[in-house]
Amino acid sequence: MNAWKSIAKEAFSQTCLVAKFLGFLHLTNNYLISPTLVYGPSMLPTLNLTGDVLLVEHVSHRFQKVPKGHIWIQGDNMYASCDSRHYGPVPYGLVQGKLFFRVWPPSSFGSFGQ
Repeated sequence: MNAWKSIAKEAFSQTCLVAKFLGFLHLTNNYLISPTLVYGPSMLPTLNLTGDVLLVEHVSHRFQKVPKGHIWIQGDNMYASCDSRHYGPVPYGLVQGKLFFRVWPPSSFGSFGQ
């Protein structure tokens, strides 16, 4: 009987460890930092059409003084960007994060000065 108690205790311990790890991943990905894949021409020439892997942080936009609950967004490629110049200010609640680091391709690896 003690063997079963020991096995059950170990299984419970491992389950708790996995649950903590998954919780940590969820919090990190949704509220701190997450990877994202670039696609589309709106940020040319700064970012490639496809293939760039970026890290986006989700913290700074929560602490900056954004005028009246909206932000203004603009892509680098003014001729191919569908941004605030076309549809106006974006409600602050729609902001998911802020780009701060390019992961891929290796030749462009590095942070963005924002």
